[in-house]
Amino acid sequence: MFVFIPDPFRIRSAWSLLTFTALLAITAMQPGFAQGTHVWTQSRIDEFEKGTPQGVALTSDGRINEGPVSTEALTTPSTFVWSVAVDSGGTAYLGTASPATVLRVGKDGKPFTLFETKDLSVQVVRIAPDGALYAATLPSGKVYRLNPAAGIKQDETSATVVFDAARLDEGKPDETKAQGKAAEEKSTAERNDGAAHYIWDLAFDSTGRLYIATGGTAAVYRVDISVAWR
Repeated sequence: MFVFIPDPFRIRSAWSLLTFTALLAITAMQPGFAQGTHVWTQSRIDEFEKGTPQGVALTSDGRINEGPVSTEALTTPSTFVWSVAVDSGGTAYLGTASPATVLRVGKDGKPFTLFETKDLSVQVVRIAPDGALYAATLPSGKVYRLNPAAGIKQDETSATVVFDAARLDEGKPDETKAQGKAAEEKSTAERNDGAAHYIWDLAFDSTGRLYIATGGTAAVYRVDISVAWR
């Protein structure tokens, strides 16, 4: 007569082996569970630039910070937007190019063409302390005073010119005489040839005086905006 005495250790071992085999079979049928954890390190900016940042900002030294959230507010009819000014009521004014216009955008987000010019670009728009809107165009080098509340489109014939770079020499008779007749004729010829005059920026001081930064020639002019140039 044989007496069988069960071995608990063997029973546990057999059960563990059976369980492990079943787990392997399940894992083989579900590849998703077989994916391990991958760890990598990036420390150079060129490595980060290969990715697409979402909600983060990448600094020049390779750091990642929480980035600003931006949403598209407006698609303009123009190809370029060079300048934006916002009045106290939240209305935005955009200086654009191709075509060159000043767009007024209210809280409803709809653009209205406040000013249109035959120039190539409205390079700068600024709001004066009294609430008037000023727009600088190039290459003619003119600054126009606009009525921001106007419900009709303004243009070069209806807007007031407060600065005209092409007429600067006409306002300096003493210098022209000192340089002689040849210099005067050269200056006139350059204006007739349509020389480019660039206005890069506008600013107002606390008293409301207008300052104009120009190129070709490079200078800063202070203008009494109460006097029109025509």
